Order: sequence, then C-alpha cells, then structure tokens
Amino acid sequence: AEPGRSAIPVPALEHVVAMKLLAHRDKDLLDLVALLRDAGDRLDAAALRANIEARALEIAVRRGYLSLQAAAESGQLAQLWTERLGRPLLDETLAKALEQLHNIFG
Repeated sequence: AEPGRSAIPVPALEHVVAMKLLAHRDKDLLDLVALLRDAGDRLDAAALRANIEARALEIAVRRGYLSLQAAAESGQLAQLWTERLGRPLLDETLAKALEQLHNIFG
C-alpha cells in the first residue's frame, strides 16, 4: 500500500490455487499453470490441504485438479496457452505444475 494508506489485502498463494481449482475455467487453468510455475517452494501443500479440508471442498477442488489433468492430456491446455499467450506451453512448465498438484492431491 502507499504510505499513509490502508494495506490492500491479498489472498495467500494457497487460497488463490484453491480458488482457481474450484473455478477451473479455461482462464483459471492457464493461471494455475503459471502460478505453479512461478511458485517454487512458496506453495505450502499442507496449508493448502488444510484450507480445503476446513471448508469441505475436497470434491470440488479435486474436480478442478482432474479437469486440469484432462486438459493437459488432451492437448487442450497447450492449445489454449498458445492461443492466449502467443507462445507454446513448454513441456517442463506443464510437467512442473502437474507434479506439484500430484504431490498435493496424489
């Protein structure tokens, strides 16, 4: 925030990942891949799982995870990435995002 102004609340990375998985629209799936690509070690898998469990969102979030996997396997995600960002989705980028989610959801 600017000096003398109120702080701007920003959701934690774990909350944003959960929200993107819940929505699992095309844009959200692309955002999710980019978020996970850039997250590195900042994503706290235990906090994400606890947040999801505390709100009884396991099924809905898993649906988003499975939607991302299906879009990746079908090539739809790579096609969307290229159409929206004008460059191909690197296999390493996609693999990293899917591995992070797999480690969280199994």
